[in-house]
Amino acid sequence: MPIVNRFYTLPTLRFTNIIRALLFVDAVTSISLWLTGGTTDYLEENVTHYKLLTSVFDLAVLSFARLCMLFPIYTVMEKTTAALSNQYDETVTSTSALPKLMCLHVWVIVAALGCFVFSVVKGGLILNAFVNDSDYVTMHATYSALVIAAVCFTTLELPFAILTRRFLRHIPVIRTQHLINEEGQEVAEDGDVLPKKVDLKRLIGLLKPERGILFLAMIALLGNSAIGMVTPLYFGKVVDNAVTATLDELNHTVLLLFLLNLGGAFLAFFRGWFFTLCGYRLVSRLRSDLFSAIMKQEVGFFDLNRTGDLNSRLSSDTQVVQTGMTVNISMLLRNIALIIGSLALMFSLSARLTGVLLSCVPIVAVGAMQYGKYLQKKRKSFQEALGEAGNISEECISNIRTVRSFSCEYKSINQYNVEIKKTLTIGKVISLFYGMFQGLVGTVAQGAVVLVLWYGGKLVYDKSHGQADYGITVGVLTAFMIYTLQIALAFATISSVYGEIMQALGASER
Repeated sequence: MPIVNRFYTLPTLRFTNIIRALLFVDAVTSISLWLTGGTTDYLEENVTHYKLLTSVFDLAVLSFARLCMLFPIYTVMEKTTAALSNQYDETVTSTSALPKLMCLHVWVIVAALGCFVFSVVKGGLILNAFVNDSDYVTMHATYSALVIAAVCFTTLELPFAILTRRFLRHIPVIRTQHLINEEGQEVAEDGDVLPKKVDLKRLIGLLKPERGILFLAMIALLGNSAIGMVTPLYFGKVVDNAVTATLDELNHTVLLLFLLNLGGAFLAFFRGWFFTLCGYRLVSRLRSDLFSAIMKQEVGFFDLNRTGDLNSRLSSDTQVVQTGMTVNISMLLRNIALIIGSLALMFSLSARLTGVLLSCVPIVAVGAMQYGKYLQKKRKSFQEALGEAGNISEECISNIRTVRSFSCEYKSINQYNVEIKKTLTIGKVISLFYGMFQGLVGTVAQGAVVLVLWYGGKLVYDKSHGQADYGITVGVLTAFMIYTLQIALAFATISSVYGEIMQALGASER
């Protein structure tokens, strides 16, 4: 069957994604350090009375400008290089593309070099004034950290900018070609149809017939998450009212807290009911469709696929998909909503403490992505080895008379044990990486709790002793600590649920 279309895809871990991630982290870090440094008056003074040696909002503006300017430029350069290397794309020629690439590359180098020079010169002048000028007024600690961060980030971004063309030349090597036939199927070079790749979007499509129940389940989920977001605020108000308010105000706050928890439990009941019901409806339909598809295959299909392997797909694989795509999706969405809402409320309570907490998020996010990809691959291998063991056991048991007549009991046992040992080996690797990931998440989460507790205690001390205008009360610290523990627990749950969803993706590929 002739090929009617071809296209290319690039790997996720490549030069342009790395530099764009670096620009994003640079901008977020710089703006966060600038906004959380000092009081509101100090921040306004820093902008309205700008001085090169005491103001740092220029560095934050530069980092944001680099993100807005260089992010799309790197994207255009990548797309242009990819199109230029595509011999089947006649719309892009070297005559028009090469000058465009050269101009963009020069612009990237000039922007990166200018920001680097400005950051280094500014940092050097500030350091010189700090060491040699006795009249120099030291900036806030977070502003000093912003100067250091600006120098570090621009130092990293400059060589990336210079070497951009060199890295982009590797696109023809790292890209993956996809060939499409007349029926819209992806095929190999020899014309053989390739199996469809399973992603989360395709799996979620299986839930389309249950969209009515899912809509009700999502309403219950959002309501339950919203109550979970505001509950810590009332815990903090209870503490503050116990110290400064009257008994009537305290009783009123406690009553509201009780009603909130009661409403949350009511919504949790409907959330669990609807999502679990969706799971059973999904697995029932999936098994029926799968069995129907198996029965409609040609006879040669059953020569290539053993009975035990097909039974494994009907039973264990569909069960994994059910758990991963209903209950676990529910938990994943709930905890993501809880994290986003809690962070928003935490910013309203104390932007400083929230910035301290957010410094731990990138470590968990990067670890979760790599762990999920690896687990999906290993889970698929585990299911394949388990299916092979099932094939051997089914053949031996169903033909036990033949096995006995040729005295092949021990040979059959050895064959079965070989496949079981394969599953054990893969299981050991999965359990090792699961433990490592859980340890990483636990260490980062508990470290964030300790760090927030220390800095929050300092802010309470400053408030009580009148040393700063940006201090917080004991009630605010209590609410903030509950939010911190809530987010830490949510991240731990997401890491576990994410792994199970990746297992569902691995099982569904079979």
